[in-house]
Amino acid sequence: MSHADKLSDTAARAAEEAASTITDKARDTVDLVEKTASEAIDDQRNSASRYVTDLGTAAFSAAHSLSNSGHTRSSEYASVAARALDEAGYQLSSYDVGNLVDDAADVVRRNPGLSAAIAALAGYSLVKLASSSRKREY
Repeated sequence: MSHADKLSDTAARAAEEAASTITDKARDTVDLVEKTASEAIDDQRNSASRYVTDLGTAAFSAAHSLSNSGHTRSSEYASVAARALDEAGYQLSSYDVGNLVDDAADVVRRNPGLSAAIAALAGYSLVKLASSSRKREY
């Protein structure tokens, strides 16, 4: 075996090892990103669930006050809204993150134009929010 062949074999082995290392690191990074994203989504989902449930509690309180004030029809509407909010909060808290991601991906696949518009609006809103919060800092 010539010196050039040995160098070629050594280079090939080094390239294979580097590719394997890069692949392993990429997998580790993807796993970490998925775990971190899942935890962040869980936190946000739980926070949103508490918020929606709190809105339901406030609506129940409003329904009670309206009923005591003699506003029966308004009280009934507020009670219906309160039950819906309470149920939505419960469903949101028990919703699986994997299903949430799958459902979101499904919506994006079925409505790519709408999804792009929503993403653009969300991005614009985040930029506006960030710039307004920077102006208030002294």
